[in-house]
Amino acid sequence: MVDGAVPIGCRSPHRSDLPGITAMWERCSLATRIARFHAPVSKIPRSYLTAVLSDPANSLVAVAEHADAVVALASLIPDGASSAELGVLVEDGWQRRGIGRHLVTHLIDAASANQLTELTASVLAENPRVAGLLRQVPGDFSMTREGTTLNVRVRLASARRAWRA
Repeated sequence: MVDGAVPIGCRSPHRSDLPGITAMWERCSLATRIARFHAPVSKIPRSYLTAVLSDPANSLVAVAEHADAVVALASLIPDGASSAELGVLVEDGWQRRGIGRHLVTHLIDAASANQLTELTASVLAENPRVAGLLRQVPGDFSMTREGTTLNVRVRLASARRAWRA
């Protein structure tokens, strides 16, 4: 349970989740899709789905247990031997309930288990809430702005303290 009101389960995605992920994508507004992929993407990128489903240990789906519906997808996509790009997509109707924060918390644990030392994320400047969340991750936080994009980098702390956003 994430926000205490609706039971949400988080787990690694399976190939059988593809229809649920696609249905969740269809329920996302264009603004939500743009916030995640920085472009008006009409279909969830096949390359992204392939990466998520081929490495389920570094990805999570959030499922509304009462409806057995995927409501969010989060991932760590490796971009080097010790670095990964963090991505989170939460369906519009489920935003601002702590689901994204919950998924990021679990992905930080996965990063640690996989001995990743750095996380990156690209965030639209008009969405500073996500950058603020990443600022709370233990480690050295840096952010640069390129036009409308905030490029966030977190060098994870070597002596990790428990982080629960």
